[in-house]
Amino acid sequence: MVTRQGTLNKTELVRGGKKQKKSWTPTFVVLTNRNLFLYKDINSAQEKPPGKSAELQINLAGAVIDWSPEKSKRRNVFQLSTTAGQKVLLQDDNVQTSKEWFDTISAAIRRLPNGLGLVMGWRPEDIPSSVPEESPSHQSAPQPPPEATPPQATSSKWGKKPSRSKSIKQHQQAARSPPLSCDAAASALDSGGGGPPSPQERKNRIRDKLRHFFVRRPTLESLQEKGIFKDEPVFGCNLAHLCERDRSSVPRFVRECILEIERRDMTADGLYRASGNLSQVQKVRCHVNQDDYSVLALEEDIHVLTGALKMFFRHMKEPLFPFNLFNKVLKAVGQPTRAARLAAFRDLLGELPRQNYDTLKYLLRHLLRVTEHSDQNRMHVQNLAIVFGPTLLSSGEEPRNLALDMMQQNQIIEFLLLEYSFLFL
Repeated sequence: MVTRQGTLNKTELVRGGKKQKKSWTPTFVVLTNRNLFLYKDINSAQEKPPGKSAELQINLAGAVIDWSPEKSKRRNVFQLSTTAGQKVLLQDDNVQTSKEWFDTISAAIRRLPNGLGLVMGWRPEDIPSSVPEESPSHQSAPQPPPEATPPQATSSKWGKKPSRSKSIKQHQQAARSPPLSCDAAASALDSGGGGPPSPQERKNRIRDKLRHFFVRRPTLESLQEKGIFKDEPVFGCNLAHLCERDRSSVPRFVRECILEIERRDMTADGLYRASGNLSQVQKVRCHVNQDDYSVLALEEDIHVLTGALKMFFRHMKEPLFPFNLFNKVLKAVGQPTRAARLAAFRDLLGELPRQNYDTLKYLLRHLLRVTEHSDQNRMHVQNLAIVFGPTLLSSGEEPRNLALDMMQQNQIIEFLLLEYSFLFL
């Protein structure tokens, strides 16, 4: 006996114990006392004998139905799972249509001998003794009475699906409890208890889960202490360790990258100011971290090489002027006379570790060669100071005045370039 029929959208998740590729298609659904038939269209449903041309036949005995908004981005999705291992998602864009189908299928499951379903709060006398038969020309049958619509009808990803033994106990407890009144059932439905969560509720739940994830997320320091997060071999590595491994006071990458840049076109417009393709810069970084320096000669864009060199200094564990010398450097550049500034910087350079001093000297000498072509590349000392100031100097703390810090950083690099012959020779 047909209790309801109409069109829904369906996709199979599991058939015969095997997962299926999710593909939503419209289907003509016919619900009888014991089975749910899914046809390609209404014409297929009218063929004789009944069920012969069905694309899918679902035995509702022992089946489980629950709302499943997490299974699809579509609205009003519910899942039907059978004892044979079938899992099917059904939905309609109209929330009322989906709820009516959900309630009608739930009622059909309960009328079967072992069909407890997942809809709690029903008493045996609430189950209708029969469902009126309808002609195939009708699209839907009368829905169950309001008092039979359970507010606890859903089970979704926000709550665990009860096991069958637990479901039986809950059903027995619900059978002994007083039935819901019409007003109570109506208010529960109004609050969304009998249907899928509203879009706002879903957003709130997702936001809460994300907040919980980020709160519990371990810090970078703790991952480093446990050895889970390790330093890169070259980029982001400790300068002393890198120089020790390269057996040089200047890292191999710095030397080879600068040599390759100087071998190319030093007259390229905006050298160091113009940005290279970031994906190509990351490619260079990846190859160098794997000890493959041949990528430097193979790279055609000089701006990618300059970008990689800037990235190396920007990602160092500690800048060339260590954090503990930052305030002294600011004090030195603030001296009133040139002679006082030179004396202060000579003292500071003497405090630098050997690898920091040699690497800084190597880089500044290269930048001075860049300025020799400033008529073509338009990179004067002031421009290079703006580019490398924040890269080579940092306090290691959040800046109190970003604009002031950047201005002072630029002044320091500019002074080092202009007075290179007095400070490093």
